[in-house]
Amino acid sequence: MPKPTSQFSAELLWAKIPSNTQARILEAMWCAHCSKAVKIDTYTVHGIADSVILHAHCPDCGGEVRRYIEPQDLGPLRLSR
Repeated sequence: MPKPTSQFSAELLWAKIPSNTQARILEAMWCAHCSKAVKIDTYTVHGIADSVILHAHCPDCGGEVRRYIEPQDLGPLRLSR
């Protein structure tokens, strides 16, 4: 089972993603309740292993939305162990 990453490490990984890429991710968070992509303004950053997970709430229905960004999506941004 993957090991949880400290929130600080996850935030470092997220901060290294270019701002234009971050913006594209935040503008296309998927809400399963609404069955559509929604734009997120407020979110928290968590991590598991070398992955980043964004947690937020849908601005339309208030349902929980998450975005899992896998290590291969981070490319050379991964933190060394």
